[in-house]
Amino acid sequence: MHAHTFISSFEKGYETQVGRAGLALTEEQKIKLSVARAVLSNASILLLDEVTGSLDFEAEGAVQEALDILRLGRSTIIIARRLSLIRNANYGGRTAC
Repeated sequence: MHAHTFISSFEKGYETQVGRAGLALTEEQKIKLSVARAVLSNASILLLDEVTGSLDFEAEGAVQEALDILRLGRSTIIIARRLSLIRNANYGGRTAC
């Protein structure tokens, strides 16, 4: 959903090569692709380590939206310096923050 928007803007769309031999992605784009990959893998447990640490607050908001969707129905372990990333965390059904 969030990754599709910027992927569609590439000249070759989903066929665009990224990385060393291809297009350089922004940190926000890299994170959105990682979230999309996690959705596709349908993992029941997620480990997120400083996933938004390198983003500005505007980009963090867009990534946070995607993560909120991704975390639904999954056990999630989050390592974060910014409290905004864990604002919807809960423990035993109770909100942690």
